[in-house]
Amino acid sequence: MSSLRSRYCLLTLTSSFFGVLLTTALAAQSPDSASDPAVATYCAGPLRTTISHSQWQDYAAFRGWSVTDPHPAQLEALALQLRLAAAARDRTQSAQEKFALEQERIEVLSRYYRQSRPTPDPVSEELVQARLERLREERGLQRPTRVHLREIFKRLPEGADAATRSALRTATEEVRDRLLAGEDISELARLESDSQTASSGGRLGVFRPGGLPPALEEVAFGLDPGEVSPVLESETGFLILKVERRVEAETVPEAEARRLVREKLEREQAERLAEQRRQELLAGAHATIDPTEARQRQGSETVLRAAGRDLSADELGWLARSSTPYTLAQLTESEVSALLEEQAMRAEEARRQARSPSTEELERRLRWSEVRTLARLELERRVQGRFTPPTREELERYIAEHPDRFQRREHYDLRVVRIDDASHDGDAAALVVDLARRLRAGEVELEAVARDHSDHRSRERGGAVGWWSRKRLAAHGPLLLRTVTALAAGQTSDAIRQDRSWWFLQLLGTEPARPMTFEEARSRADRFLGNERVRTLQNAVEAELTQELGLEFGPASASEERELSCPQAPPSAGP
Repeated sequence: MSSLRSRYCLLTLTSSFFGVLLTTALAAQSPDSASDPAVATYCAGPLRTTISHSQWQDYAAFRGWSVTDPHPAQLEALALQLRLAAAARDRTQSAQEKFALEQERIEVLSRYYRQSRPTPDPVSEELVQARLERLREERGLQRPTRVHLREIFKRLPEGADAATRSALRTATEEVRDRLLAGEDISELARLESDSQTASSGGRLGVFRPGGLPPALEEVAFGLDPGEVSPVLESETGFLILKVERRVEAETVPEAEARRLVREKLEREQAERLAEQRRQELLAGAHATIDPTEARQRQGSETVLRAAGRDLSADELGWLARSSTPYTLAQLTESEVSALLEEQAMRAEEARRQARSPSTEELERRLRWSEVRTLARLELERRVQGRFTPPTREELERYIAEHPDRFQRREHYDLRVVRIDDASHDGDAAALVVDLARRLRAGEVELEAVARDHSDHRSRERGGAVGWWSRKRLAAHGPLLLRTVTALAAGQTSDAIRQDRSWWFLQLLGTEPARPMTFEEARSRADRFLGNERVRTLQNAVEAELTQELGLEFGPASASEERELSCPQAPPSAGP
């Protein structure tokens, strides 16, 4: 099923009552009709098969339902899954199907293991109080003074002589005079500044004591709101600062300070426990993570041996396609490493849970999860057997009929750097300030910053992410989209704060909106048209199987032979 499932969105079993997958389980033993009456019977071969009341209750418990009497639509979907699962059991599964079943079993065991772990102790009041007291001693329960700064920077050309330096200083003084005369610094920065902050109107950011180089900090914190600094000289050029806003230090109320401290301690505890769990599981799995070697291996060659389980190159590729929008070859080494680590940890959790005493709830989850996966695989196989990919002519016609779906929106060729707070133990802001200074001074290129410091998946490519649409930019945060659309080709933004990360963005080029060419639209049209075809085929397969079920509610009468046997369906063209 790999080719169809990797290209199109194959739906799970549908139901007029739910419209979602209804998972089911097979009864372990034949029910005694007197003590366990049937709620329905259906055809799954030459004889009718019973769904008992206890089977329904077991199913409802798995789903977390409190209802005891099933709705007819629920029973219909239940019988359909039972029949599909039985059909999957009666045939030989492919290697990928066997892997899917094993992965489902491991996921059930590992999830149950995690849910069964003791809940960590809450952060104690004593710990909160101790941190509060430490803060009082260090700086008091205060938010420090903050200044909101804008800048205009004039860069000296490399190897500038004294005359050039003097001329540039004069030009910078003239810009300062225009500011003092009342011109808007945002507009002047866009016109005159050589800094990457020009695109954002010279917005430098919000700073507290310790966030700027000492010489700049002394000037910035000595200015009143609205005041413009003298021209400041450095080895790389001349700088003008303007304080837009100043927020004086303020005392944080005790209750708020306590809440903030508790939240920070809880985050620290969660991160510490997660890392301890990661180290413990990887050590227990005896796993060796080598993403470089994993990407070079092929077929059945082992790429990971963990917790007594071997993972092949083919299986890693299936995992990559099911958990990311990329093939294994498209993933970076850090992403392959994370995928291998996750599999090693899941395998170790599953092994630990399998060695522990089982419970009725775990056995129920394992039974139903297996049947759910078998039914899905069988449905996919049957749809696959009838599916024909769209032809070029069909794709061309579809594109012509839906031109609005095949417009290439404005795209931006970007280089990005993302620095996450969680990756730098609270030092991210200091690192960002230093990198911003070095970028402004021309001491380092953004490509080098990406390779050395970025937490984005493009790190190994020097931050180059290729062409991003407005939609993709907006998905990372509205500030990124606003910043990029204000950049000119070749410009680099200043540090941008979005959620819990810092970003630097460099615009390499812009492509205006236009209709897609056929080759550009082909994969999207194939996906749209293929998905429609898959949905139509799935509905047809389910309708045929439902018709063949001959579902009857309540117990079958043993005195009426015609109710105990099922008509033989004529051979079908598909599987």
